[in-house]
Amino acid sequence: LGGLMLVVLAGAMTAQEYSWRSTHLWLSRGLPRPAFLAAKYATLMVAALLVVLAAVLVASPLTAWFTRQLTGSLSLADLNLVELALSILRTAYTILPYAGLTFLVAVLTRSTVAAIAAGLGYALVLENVVVQLLGLAGGIWAEIGRHAPSSLATALMQTNLRLIDIDLGSGVSSGLPGPWAATAGITLYTVVLFGLSLWAFRRQNLTG
Repeated sequence: LGGLMLVVLAGAMTAQEYSWRSTHLWLSRGLPRPAFLAAKYATLMVAALLVVLAAVLVASPLTAWFTRQLTGSLSLADLNLVELALSILRTAYTILPYAGLTFLVAVLTRSTVAAIAAGLGYALVLENVVVQLLGLAGGIWAEIGRHAPSSLATALMQTNLRLIDIDLGSGVSSGLPGPWAATAGITLYTVVLFGLSLWAFRRQNLTG
C-alpha cells in the first residue's frame, strides 16, 4: 500500500506543478533544470522512507500490546535496532522504481491522471502478468522476469526476515537474485528512470 501511495504522490506532485506553473516560476528564477528535477526526485525518496517509517511507528505499539496480551510479557532485549533500521531502508528502497516510472510519465505527459494510471497499472496489473508469462516461457525470458522490479523487491525483502528469524524455505527464493544483486538492479532501474526523466525535462518547451 505504501508503494501505491507513493505512486499517487509522485504523479500528483510532479504533473500538477505544470498546471500550477510553479515549475515555470522556479526555472524563471535561474534554477537549473537538473537541480530542480533532482530536488523533486530526492523529495520522493524521503517520502518513501516516511511512508515505511509511519507504518512501523503505527504497528509497533499495536504489536507490543498484542505480544504482552498473548505472552504475558514484553522483552525488548533481543530487538536488533540496527537491523530494524536497515529493514526500513530496504523496504523504502524497493518502492523507488515504481515512483520513478510514475515520475517519468508525469514529466512526459504533464498529466496527473496519465502518470498515476501508468504507475498503478504497471504495479498492479502489467508487471504481474508479464512476469508470469516470462516465467512460463522459460529460458532467458524467465531470467528477465526474475529481474523485474517486483522480483528484485521480493529478493531484497526476504533479507528483512532475519529480524524475526523466519525461514521461508528454499522454494520461495529459488531463482531470485541475491540481496546485493537485487539492490544493484533496483539502483539501475531508479537511475535509468531518473535519467530518462531528466533527458525529457531538459528538452521541454516551458515558455508557453
